[in-house]
Amino acid sequence: MIDKIKEALKRAKVSIYQIKEVKSLSAELFFVKHELNTRRMTDKVEYTVKVFNEFEEDDNHYLGEASVTLPAYSIITSAEMVKKFKEAYKNAAFVKNKYYSLPDKEAAGKFRPDTQKNFNGKTVQEVAGDVAMTVFMAEEDHLRGGNSFDTPIEDIIKEGRSFLNSLEVYAIDKTTRIINSNELDVSFKEQITEGEIVVQCKKKEDVELFREFYYKGTENDILSRMVREFLSMAELRSEAIKFKLTDNKPLPVILYGDSVREMLQYYVEKSLASYVYPHYSDYKVGKEVQDADNAPHSFDEINITLNAPAPYDEEGRSIDDKVIIKDGICKVIHGGSRFSEYLGIEPAGVYVKGGLTAEPTAFFSVPAGTHTLSGLKNGRYLEIMGFSDFQVDPITGEFGGEFRLAILHIDDACIPVTGGTINGIVDKSSNTFKFSKEMQKSNGFSGPLALKFDRASVGCKL
Repeated sequence: MIDKIKEALKRAKVSIYQIKEVKSLSAELFFVKHELNTRRMTDKVEYTVKVFNEFEEDDNHYLGEASVTLPAYSIITSAEMVKKFKEAYKNAAFVKNKYYSLPDKEAAGKFRPDTQKNFNGKTVQEVAGDVAMTVFMAEEDHLRGGNSFDTPIEDIIKEGRSFLNSLEVYAIDKTTRIINSNELDVSFKEQITEGEIVVQCKKKEDVELFREFYYKGTENDILSRMVREFLSMAELRSEAIKFKLTDNKPLPVILYGDSVREMLQYYVEKSLASYVYPHYSDYKVGKEVQDADNAPHSFDEINITLNAPAPYDEEGRSIDDKVIIKDGICKVIHGGSRFSEYLGIEPAGVYVKGGLTAEPTAFFSVPAGTHTLSGLKNGRYLEIMGFSDFQVDPITGEFGGEFRLAILHIDDACIPVTGGTINGIVDKSSNTFKFSKEMQKSNGFSGPLALKFDRASVGCKL
């Protein structure tokens, strides 16, 4: 198929191009409670061809692009392919991107053997089954805690314990090949487990919570711990009361899990070449990102390392783990060929992806903080366990969301609450950040389990 695509590109008079071939084999399991509802195997190949059009207009040099997705398993003739590429080439002339160069075979470096975490020789069917069993065993551990093994699970659930409502598991074995017109030709393998868990608790209020997971290879120990914590969280949510504040005193906030990742991913995105070039971001190498001079008290400095999700990025460039923020100072502006060339810097590589897939947009890590979790829990504070939705604007740094479950610590009381909101600006809170020594690993992020900070507005949902 690759040769067929190259020949069609030649006939369409397309001289600058990139071909991406993705072969994937997956096993998919769908459970309702513990009953297997659907089992599915997929084996597919997808081709995406980027067609570039180099042209000049009014003394300006441009490189427009358009993408063509080819149906691998349906019949497509060479003539039809040529027609698609000609149309794409014509459309690319309307995209007036300033000219830049695609990476060549030198950017790919020497052959790199795959060092990613893998399935250890197991089939995707076996891995999917292992992941499902891990979730079920974690649920049983949760339910059996404090109960006799003679007590039926159904009776334990009737007493108000949380349980698994549904489960989706995907085990994916994927091979990607990237070829371009500059003689670059690389391929790499990825093995992934992902899915979605829905838990339910009927203790006081009947509630359902859902959470997605995504791991390179398998991380069953981490998954098991996450499931047990998630089930416990559902029980607290069932007992939570409507959030209400009786005073206007400052209330520090502790975030957990995915919301910690969202807060810190702000720095990953602000240091993107594609944000810096159009002035969406004022980051540059050497910039201090935490306003240390105006810090109200001691804080933990931010250190962020981008973790290469594969040996090569989406342009085929060789990439490794890269430190971008060290001790609160920006060290690298990262990105692909286009915006890096516009900025006059060497491309660091594409570590951040767009799209609406389950795959994380960025893989990055942050070292443990200087505070134990118990040490963070002092005085008045709001401990937010989970949100209905939590977002951080990568341009303005504004963050906010409605929390589904939080623990309000005030006057020596610990009260499960729901229905409140928080909002603020990352840059105004960052010089109050305190990270836990306890760590988490989930959805492309490895870093502190908890983040405590000041200067967030906390309110009640009207």
